Amino acid sequence: MDVTFNSTFAVTLQHELHQPVLSLPLSLQIGDLTRLTTDDPAQLAIMSHSTDATVVKQALVTLKSQVE
Repeated sequence: MDVTFNSTFAVTLQHELHQPVLSLPLSLQIGDLTRLTTDDPAQLAIMSHSTDATVVKQALVTLKSQVE
């Protein structure tokens, strides 16, 4: 699985490589990744500067399941 911080690039990669690609919000690219261990959707939205905590939470769930 490839992980990118650009949703347009993620779609392009997925189309060209025919494999799963996960797009995370750009703001998650910088900083200590241990902050992503919270399950609180509101906290995830604050950390990612996203207006949609559900999207961030789903992306992180997908990432965690693929890592396992």
